[in-house]
Amino acid sequence: MSGKTVEVNNTDAEGRLVMADGLTYAVRKLNATRLIDVATLTGAILSALGTTYTGVW
Repeated sequence: MSGKTVEVNNTDAEGRLVMADGLTYAVRKLNATRLIDVATLTGAILSALGTTYTGVW
């Protein structure tokens, strides 16, 4: 929205930018007053919990 661009050097972390863009858009353009984020943002959760469970913070 500001026209700023970024270069992603670690493609394991681009999800954080996508999520931040979506949350910012919801607040600024859609006037959201409440946001719920359900994301682990880490591949290590698969090693910790396996494929049966989901990690939520």
